[in-house]
Amino acid sequence: MIGLTIRGVGPRATLDLIEEADRAGVDSVWLQGGGVSPDPLTLFAAAAARTERIQLGSGIIPTWPRHPVLIAQQVLVLEALAPGRIRLGIGPSTAGAMQAFGVEFRRPLTQLREYLVALQALLKAGSVTANGEFVRARARIATTLPTPVMASALNEGAFALCGEVADGAISWLCPPAYVRSRALPALRRGAARAGRVPPPVVLHVPICQEEDPKRVAAAASAAFGAYTTYQFYSDMFAAAGHPPNGRPEFSQALTDALVVYGTDEQIRARLRTLLGDGIGELMVTPIALGDTTEATSRAIALLAGPAV
Repeated sequence: MIGLTIRGVGPRATLDLIEEADRAGVDSVWLQGGGVSPDPLTLFAAAAARTERIQLGSGIIPTWPRHPVLIAQQVLVLEALAPGRIRLGIGPSTAGAMQAFGVEFRRPLTQLREYLVALQALLKAGSVTANGEFVRARARIATTLPTPVMASALNEGAFALCGEVADGAISWLCPPAYVRSRALPALRRGAARAGRVPPPVVLHVPICQEEDPKRVAAAASAAFGAYTTYQFYSDMFAAAGHPPNGRPEFSQALTDALVVYGTDEQIRARLRTLLGDGIGELMVTPIALGDTTEATSRAIALLAGPAV
């Protein structure tokens, strides 16, 4: 399965693009929920009325500012409006982003584990009793829900946690070689400890419909360069063999390792090769050289093209 991330446009344009992707036959669409950006789950409620088949995924909803029982309330609505099409991606985000909510960001993997266990219990078993360090809840819902609950992962510890308790791991800006050599083995170790089948990885893949490597590197730096200055991402890039230089930019080597670019057919061929061996889905994010809405529409046409 190959899905599309929509980012950098307002709510009305986002809904128009989701509807366009649905008509074009794109498998899934993903919306981010970091900082104080428009809320993905609210947008999905509106999108449910305008679409027929496309799957709607959050990648990600930060766990610190939103209680898992509240997430379950929202999912009750979404599953009624778009049955079987909702997928939750949750994660702790970063300390800097969570300053907006005044939370004490600490021990993020412990917090994520407690959150996953509580939310999974409520959705899949219909009730939860949790009295953890970070998550406390006592609630019951009228019906169980099929909604997969996945989590963000950057380092091996997070991938192992996803292997233990999540329905999947969602990467963000992780080079495919790093995911295959470091992340997937960690996820499988976590699944083995829990005695369960390893869940799939949703691999984030930035794409740029441009053939000039230098232009692609410049556009990638404009879109994602700030991530190289965040500690968790900096550590992940270093583990992947691309230590940041302290500036908010992508080197040409990191660009080549992470971004899929070239002609449409070259991009399609590369996307096909990335699927499989534990990578169950691609989450494609278009990098715009100009207008973001136009770049997203071009990506929709690419994903709807032959043999993708």
